[in-house]
Amino acid sequence: MKDAYEVKYRVFDASASLPGTQIEPVSGWTTVTTGVGHIGTGRYGVDKAGSPWTPSSTYARAYVEWYYKMSDTGPVFRVFKFLEVVAASTTLWAGPAICLMQDVRDFDASVTISDKELLKGLRTWLEILERYARVDFIPRYSTVVMSGNGARALHLAKPLFAAGEILANNSSSPLDLANMIVTRDRGNPSLQFNAGDPNDVFNQSFSGQFKPGLHTSITGVWGDLDPNTQGPPEVVKEIAGVQGMAEVVSNTYEAGPVKMEMTDGHMVTYAVSATQVRSALMALLRTPAIRDALDLYRAPISLGAPANQPFSI
Repeated sequence: MKDAYEVKYRVFDASASLPGTQIEPVSGWTTVTTGVGHIGTGRYGVDKAGSPWTPSSTYARAYVEWYYKMSDTGPVFRVFKFLEVVAASTTLWAGPAICLMQDVRDFDASVTISDKELLKGLRTWLEILERYARVDFIPRYSTVVMSGNGARALHLAKPLFAAGEILANNSSSPLDLANMIVTRDRGNPSLQFNAGDPNDVFNQSFSGQFKPGLHTSITGVWGDLDPNTQGPPEVVKEIAGVQGMAEVVSNTYEAGPVKMEMTDGHMVTYAVSATQVRSALMALLRTPAIRDALDLYRAPISLGAPANQPFSI
């Protein structure tokens, strides 16, 4: 992770169609390269006049278009991150989900569950998917502390999308990230030192060995992410997220409140029970298409071979 030369954004409402109508700012771009909006090294937030952007109305499908370049004459990169804004009256709170609520409603028009309960289901479903696959599908900025293994490569429990700071062997001095290699292979993600004399690997000073019994602290963005959206891989989002959730909430489960009643015809229609939606999610893991999609990204239980141990002659 490092700061870009220039970073700016604009927000569009695409509820009706793409590319949608620009809603923030009214025209042009908002620059957040430095100062307000610059959250930390390589991290930026949607900011307006010194405070987080607060939408003036709800949007079923909106997106932030991020524009950045790493040097003055370097190439320009753009990342599109979709979101939806709901009314405060639905008592929802900010947080990640595997897909948009609107994605589910667009996939199956018969979905009538409330926004509040649908979002609860999506968040629960995200947790189930991540636990099954043993990876994060949503970017998470956090610090992970691991014990050394006596080798030049430290095998990670999950993919590291971008490293921000690495403190090796109980040290308080960060390593030079230019000397580190991060492999994002979901089957065996690792962190490796790429400098120094390989014959010097077991000296007392750090020269490439993550020493046994000592802790290495890794701060950065974790997750197996789509590089274009920096969100869930499209296969997982579409098959497991959108179709999976639609399959649950479009079916009628008993115990929901009565939505429709026709006395003479003795026809009663029940609304979907939120409790049963959440309990039915586990059953989705038995769906072959969903399991096949998740297995493409599933991490193995054992990550890496036993570590090489220090030796003496």
